[in-house]
Amino acid sequence: DLTDIEEVTARRDYLSQIPAMVREHQAAIDSSMANFAVLDQLFYHLPESSDQVRWRVFGAPKMVDDKINANAEALDKKTDSFQTDMEEEQEAFVELIKGFNDEVNSLNQYTDLARLEAVAGHVRSLRKKLNTAEEDARLFNSREALFGKEMTQYTALKDVQKLFEPYYDLWTSVDDWTKWEKAWKGDSFLTLDAEDIEKKATTLFRSLTKAYKFFEKKGVSGYTDIARDAKEQVDAFRPNLPLITALRNPGMRERHWEAISSKIGKSLAPDESYTLQKVLDQGLQDDLESITKISENAGREFRIEMDLDKMEAEWNEVLLQIIPYKETGTCVLKGIDDLYLILDEHITNTQAMSFSNFKGPFEQRIDNWNECLQTVSEVIDEWVGVQKNWLYLQPIFDSADINKQLPIEGKRFSTVDKHWRQTMTAASSGEVLAIKFCNNAQLLERYRESNKLLDMVQRGLSDYLQTKQAAFSRFYFLSDGDLLEILSETKDPKMVQPHLKKCFEGIKSVDFKDDLTIVAMTSSEKEHVIWNAPVDPKSKSIEVWMTELQVMMLATIRQQMILGIQDYYETKRTDWMQKWPGQVVINASQFQWTAECEEMINESGNEGVKAYYQQCIQQLADMVQLVRGGKLTKGLKTTIGALATMDVHARDVLKRMAEIGVSACSDFEWMTQMRFYWEGDTSTTDWKGDLKVIMMTSKRAYGYEYLGNSFRLVITPLTDKCYLTLMGALQMILGGAPAGPAGTGKTE
Repeated sequence: DLTDIEEVTARRDYLSQIPAMVREHQAAIDSSMANFAVLDQLFYHLPESSDQVRWRVFGAPKMVDDKINANAEALDKKTDSFQTDMEEEQEAFVELIKGFNDEVNSLNQYTDLARLEAVAGHVRSLRKKLNTAEEDARLFNSREALFGKEMTQYTALKDVQKLFEPYYDLWTSVDDWTKWEKAWKGDSFLTLDAEDIEKKATTLFRSLTKAYKFFEKKGVSGYTDIARDAKEQVDAFRPNLPLITALRNPGMRERHWEAISSKIGKSLAPDESYTLQKVLDQGLQDDLESITKISENAGREFRIEMDLDKMEAEWNEVLLQIIPYKETGTCVLKGIDDLYLILDEHITNTQAMSFSNFKGPFEQRIDNWNECLQTVSEVIDEWVGVQKNWLYLQPIFDSADINKQLPIEGKRFSTVDKHWRQTMTAASSGEVLAIKFCNNAQLLERYRESNKLLDMVQRGLSDYLQTKQAAFSRFYFLSDGDLLEILSETKDPKMVQPHLKKCFEGIKSVDFKDDLTIVAMTSSEKEHVIWNAPVDPKSKSIEVWMTELQVMMLATIRQQMILGIQDYYETKRTDWMQKWPGQVVINASQFQWTAECEEMINESGNEGVKAYYQQCIQQLADMVQLVRGGKLTKGLKTTIGALATMDVHARDVLKRMAEIGVSACSDFEWMTQMRFYWEGDTSTTDWKGDLKVIMMTSKRAYGYEYLGNSFRLVITPLTDKCYLTLMGALQMILGGAPAGPAGTGKTE
C-alpha cells in the first residue's frame, strides 16, 4: 500500500520507535509473569482463557520484533523498486530538459509582431513547464537524499531557464503593453487607477530595457528591434504619468475640475465617455504645473474629508454601556474611560483641522462636528458627576430616617433621582449610539441642573453632619459614610456597634439588654467591664445617648480605679491583679508604688529606698510563680505581662535611686519620675477628687478613657526622657512627637 519513498521512510521511522515502546511495557510484563509464577507454585488453577493471555503477553515482545523484521525486509524491497523507478524517471527528465533547450532556441524564429498573442501564449505555457520541471528537480534531489544517493545537479535546467528569461520578459511585456495601452487610453478615464498605471509602466520599462540590452548584446536583430520599439513606446507614455496621477487624485471633485477649467481656459467635464486619449488630445500636458497644484490642494482637502468620515464611522460603532446597578431598579454608565479616550483624540484632531488652510469646503462641517464633540464631552462630564454623587447619596436617601431629618435635601434628591431613572431607561433601551444620545442640549441642561441640586444636597448633608459632630466630637473620627450609616438607622441603636472602635480607643462593643439599655463594655481583648449604671438610648438622638455613653465610660473607669486602689490593701497582690481590669491594675499599682515609695523614703531615707527595692524584687518573684502555675487565661496573661513591664521599670528606678543616694521626696531623681497621686477627700468610701499624674512641676489629671486590656512595651531610659519632655510640654500647653532610632521606646 506504499506509493512512494516518502511513505517508506515514514514507515521506517515508525518501526524504529516501536522497540522503545515495547521496553516501556517490559516491567509490567515481567511483573505479570512473576505473579503467574507465584500462582503456579500455589497450584492455583486458572481458566484456560487467562492461561492463553499469559503466554500471548509473554511472547508479545518477540512477536513484535518478528513483525518489525518482516516489515523491514518488505521495505527494503520497496526501496529498491522505488529507486529503480526514480532512476528511469530521471533519465526521461534529462531528455525533457534537452527538449526544453531546443524549444527555447527555436524562439529566435519568432520576430513577427503579427503573431504577438500566439507567441506570448506559447512562452507563458513554456514558463509553466519550466516551473514544473524545477519542482520535479527538487523532488528528485529530495528522494536522492532519502535513498542515500549523491544529489544530481541539474545545471542544464538552470541554463535553459536563464536562456529563456529574456524571451519570456520581452514577449509578455510587449503583450501586456499592447493590451494595457489600449485599455488605459480607451476605457473611461474615471475608472483608471493612477497608482496601478504608474507601477505597471515602470515595471514594463525596466523589463523591456533589460531585454533590449540582452538581445542587442547577443546580436539578434529581429528581437532587438521589437524590444527597442516597445521600450520607446513605453518611454514615450511615461511623461503622461504625472498628469494621470494629478487628474486621477481620489480627492478630485467637481469644484476642482471647474477650477482647472477656469485656470487653463479649457472646458473639462469628465463623464463615463471621457478617456485618457481625450485628455492627451486636449494637450493638458502643457498645463501640468497648474493642474498639479490644484490636485495637491484636492489631496489635502481629501485627507480632511477622509478624517471626518473616519471619525464619524468610529462613533457609529460606539454604544453606550449601560448596566443594572445592584437592586436599585435602575442602571449606571460603564466604559467611561473608553469614551474619554476617543473624545480626547477626536477633539484634538478636529481642532487641528479647524486651523488648516484647506478646510474651506468643509468649514461648516468641521464646526458642526466640533460643536457635536464638545456637547458630547460636556454631557459625559456632567453625566459622570451626577452618577458619582447619585451613587454616594442614593443609599443615604433610601433611608426614611434621613429623609425625615433632611426633608428639603430629600426632595431635591428625589427630583434628581426621577430624572436619573428616566434618562437611564432611555439610554438602556436597545443598542444606543453614544454620539446620538449625548449630542443633546436638553440632556446637558438637565444634567447641569441635577449637579446643582446634588451640590446643594451635599452641602446640606455636610452641614447636618457637622451639627452631629459638634454635638458629639468623637463623630469626627468617623468617615461621612460611617456616620451616615449610623444616622440612617437611629431607631436601632445596635447599628452603632461596628463603629464604636473608631470612636473609643478601648471599646469594641457594648452589651444591650432586651430593653435596649446598655449595661457594659467589651474591649478588643474581650475584657468585660460592667458599668456603674445603665445607659438608655431609647427616644434619644444618637449624639445625646453617645455622650451619655462616654460619660458612663469615664465614670465607670474612675469608680473601678477607686475600688481597685481600696482593694489593694485588703487582697493579696497576686490575687488582686487577677480581680480588676488591666487598666485599673496598671494605674492602681502605679499609685501604690508612688505612695509606698514616698512612705519608705520619709520613714528611712535611702535605706527605705533599698528596702522597698527588695520588696519590688519579691513582688516580681511572686508574679513569676503565678505565671508558672499555668492556670491563667489569655486576658490575665496580658494584664500580668503589662504589670510585669511596669514593675521591672519600677525596680530599675529604685535601684538607681538607691545607688545615687536618694533620701528625700524632694530629691531631683525622685521628682523626675512619673508619680500617681489621688487629690481629694479619701476619708469616706466614695472618694472625692481625681487621680493626678505628676513629673517635676507638671501636673496632669488622669483622663479615665477606657483603654482595654492592652500590653505594654519595654520602658527604656529614653522613654523616661520622653515622658518628662512631653509632660513639660503639656504643662506649657504645647505638644510633642517622639523621634529616634528603632527600639528606643517611642511607641511606649
